Amino acid sequence: MALINYHFKNFIRSYKWIGPLIIFLILVVILYTYSGQPILSSFASTSMLLLFISAWITVIIFDIDSIKEKQLLFTQLKSKKNYLTSKLLFSFIIILPLGLWAVIYPIITFKFEHSPKLIEVLIGIYSHIIIIALGVIMTTLIKSLTKVSDKLIWLFIVLMFLISMLRRILIQSFPILKYILWIFPPVSDFLNILNKSLADVLSFSFLLINFWMIGYLIVMLIFLYIIFNKSEYM
Repeated sequence: MALINYHFKNFIRSYKWIGPLIIFLILVVILYTYSGQPILSSFASTSMLLLFISAWITVIIFDIDSIKEKQLLFTQLKSKKNYLTSKLLFSFIIILPLGLWAVIYPIITFKFEHSPKLIEVLIGIYSHIIIIALGVIMTTLIKSLTKVSDKLIWLFIVLMFLISMLRRILIQSFPILKYILWIFPPVSDFLNILNKSLADVLSFSFLLINFWMIGYLIVMLIFLYIIFNKSEYM
């Protein structure tokens, strides 16, 4: 808990969080300019936006500490894994309120086509949570694997996220790509079903996609810890 408080103080003092926070809040308000919005597809849209915002905030959180600070923390914690765990957890905690905002705002301002059912609200919360987890873990993994300038890292992160979101369309257009794009998370499949009816979301196929997504997150997380433990300071 003390380490989380330390990260929080550093994060607040940096003021770098203001940009992504304001941009996401404004984008959600703009998205719900008009009333009568479809519920699940709107949640899919804000989840997609949150994926990029999660990456932005995660990069800020991992870049706050200087190399000397990281060396000191590694020594005090006696483990890089403890440092990584605290950063991942802190990133998730910081971004989570944005996901809740994306779900609560349209409900309290009556922007949906009808009053959402409890199951629709829960699906909305879940979809944002799993996208936040994906954004945090995938961004951290990319930063651990890529030793290039910040600008190139950003381009790489955006490219990976875009391919993940367009994966389904790319495979439909070029079937041969299915032998390559299977390594990307099924974000496009996940968001595609959210854009359909509640019955589709409650279907067995969506359950399988979620198992695939969670399995992907677990494998990626294990790989991240292995890479981070062997890497130099990020």
